[in-house]
Amino acid sequence: FFFFYSNKGINEFGKNQVRFFEPSLKELVLTIQEYERKFNISLSNEARLYLAKSVDALFLEKEIEKLSLYKKEIYVDDVKELVFAYKDESFEELFE
Repeated sequence: FFFFYSNKGINEFGKNQVRFFEPSLKELVLTIQEYERKFNISLSNEARLYLAKSVDALFLEKEIEKLSLYKKEIYVDDVKELVFAYKDESFEELFE
C-alpha cells in the first residue's frame, strides 16, 4: 500500500507500498501511534522510540500486530526481546 501521514492519520491506497523518502523520526512515532490504536495496544515512549529507530517502516505494522498478540502494555524490554531490528546501517554509520 502507499501511505503518507497527515493530520488526519494514515491513508492507504491499494496493496503496493511506495515510498519516495525516508520518514522522519516524528512521522515514524506518529505512525506507530496510529498502529497502536488499530491493534488496541499501549507502548511506552521508550518502546516507540526504539521501534522507530530500529525497525524499517515497511515492517512496523506487522511488528506492532505481533506485539499486540503478546500483551496489551508493551515496554522497551519486551520490544528488544521480541522484535528483530530491521534497520539497515549505511557504510558511513558503521564507522562513526
